[in-house]
Amino acid sequence: MLHSCASSLQWRSCRFYRAPALSLLAVTVCQSAMREAIQRSEVYEYVCSLTTGLPQPNFQIFKCYHASKLAEFGLFDQALEYCETIATAIARFPLLITKTTMEMTIALSEKLQQGKGEEPEWLLNLRQLYADEEFKLRNSECGLMTSEMFTLQRPRREGHITPWEVFESLYTPGELLGEGGFGSVCAGVRKADGKQVAIKYVGMEMNEAFITIPGETHSLPLEVALMQMVSKPCHHENVLQLIEWFEMSDCYILILERPSPCTDLLKFLKGHKGRLSEPLAQRIMRQVVQAAHHCSDCGVLHRDIKPENILINTDTLQLKLIDFGCGDLLQDIPYRYYAGTTAYSPPEWLCEGEYLGVPATVWSLGVLLFEMMCGDLPFQCEDDIIARDLHFAHDLSEGCRDLILCCLALYPHSRPTFEEILSHRWFEEPQKNV
Repeated sequence: MLHSCASSLQWRSCRFYRAPALSLLAVTVCQSAMREAIQRSEVYEYVCSLTTGLPQPNFQIFKCYHASKLAEFGLFDQALEYCETIATAIARFPLLITKTTMEMTIALSEKLQQGKGEEPEWLLNLRQLYADEEFKLRNSECGLMTSEMFTLQRPRREGHITPWEVFESLYTPGELLGEGGFGSVCAGVRKADGKQVAIKYVGMEMNEAFITIPGETHSLPLEVALMQMVSKPCHHENVLQLIEWFEMSDCYILILERPSPCTDLLKFLKGHKGRLSEPLAQRIMRQVVQAAHHCSDCGVLHRDIKPENILINTDTLQLKLIDFGCGDLLQDIPYRYYAGTTAYSPPEWLCEGEYLGVPATVWSLGVLLFEMMCGDLPFQCEDDIIARDLHFAHDLSEGCRDLILCCLALYPHSRPTFEEILSHRWFEEPQKNV
């Protein structure tokens, strides 16, 4: 549907769409998320023009970025025609256009016009708009939206829109939500529709691991690749969705969905004095297992399932598994390195120096369930994990004890599958109101 709409734009006589929009599908843009955003902006702007007759101010930076890509691929005439389309749109609302968008459009247009004789009227008019005193005053007061939290250099080649500028044209960062060794996360808003998002900034030096998604040829940052695998094409309601991402010179930015209101499961447990009722634990545990199952089906090993990496909506009690920074591609052969949290690591890793992905995940689920039901971790050190000496809370049901023991079976092949966990009799026990 999206592709057919985008392709049909080249046949429209509307003045704003004289540039060949079909080239949006022909030119390869490095960031797939960027390509999708450009396509969607074209379709959406065309639909808006049918009702209002006006283009959209915030979308012009997309078009300028795309025009520069057309030029990079040698499609100079199409790039210049696209610049004319942008200039025509800008002429309708110059005071709503950022200074950078205007500068980039002029610079690229001038470069493409070289050797073509007399400058066209639309370029002369665009340069005059840029020189207008009212436009200068407005931009000196407003300027581009920036984040004081991040002072990274934003290199720019003449006539090219940088990823930073595209990011800033799409999202408004808000308050800091958290930070640590991984980088920083802040709240954010998508300008196009007001959608609440989380913006995660990760420095390149924080994560040097790159992997190639099966079936692809180019490598991606590990966390980005794994989140793409679990987010597309079949997104699961219990796994945090990656909306899009941007690669900068010294960091990358993940745009993530942001449940609201929410907290992490660790804080949620503290709010319940460290222990949950069995009906509530059943509801939470089922969702965690479903999330782990979905990751496995997508070929992803999360490897760090713990309360801090689980968000819970405090109104609906819906869970989201987050933070794939310790993960990897799921494989059938043993792993010989461990990147998760030691308290959730399986005994075979400590004894043999290797483990299989799914049985190790099931072990961590057993640790999590024990923690939710008994108010503390089952093992306090590596020796405890190997000894597997469990001390259950006295009021724990027999079904819950059995499920924990199954997940924490000493031998990996004795542990249940995700399907067997979900069909365990504990989940079938009657639930009271939570």
